[in-house]
Amino acid sequence: MESVTCFQGLQVRHPIQLMAKNWVMAITRVYSVWIIRGAALLAIAFSLIGKVAAAISTIPTAVMGGITILLYGVIAVQGFRMYVEQKVDFSKNSNMVLGAVTFVAGVSGASINIGTVQLKGMALAAIVGVVLSLTFWLLGKIGVLNKDA
Repeated sequence: MESVTCFQGLQVRHPIQLMAKNWVMAITRVYSVWIIRGAALLAIAFSLIGKVAAAISTIPTAVMGGITILLYGVIAVQGFRMYVEQKVDFSKNSNMVLGAVTFVAGVSGASINIGTVQLKGMALAAIVGVVLSLTFWLLGKIGVLNKDA
């Protein structure tokens, strides 16, 4: 059984593992590549030690749920912070629609199936954002959009 648990660390088992470095960097303000690499190596080493993996698996579901809420909350706030830092003018309708539709596409649980590929979450939001942005740009170039939009 010990050999099975050492390979489980190579799998993505929780959403926290996917974007943990982003919110940890945002909260701690530690952006050193060496520290992030060191933390990654420690995480890999801990996942290969069965007793440590077993200890981590004893964390209650409610605690993991709270950490997950914090993770996604920080990610959302970082996205809003980018709007503020880039001074996005939300008095323009096109910016308001682009921000709103992209945000809702990412968090609503909506999905689109294209053949065998399913787009949902952040992937869907990214594609919706790019397509909608290009659409607004094209409509602006041909003069269909109101200049204030």
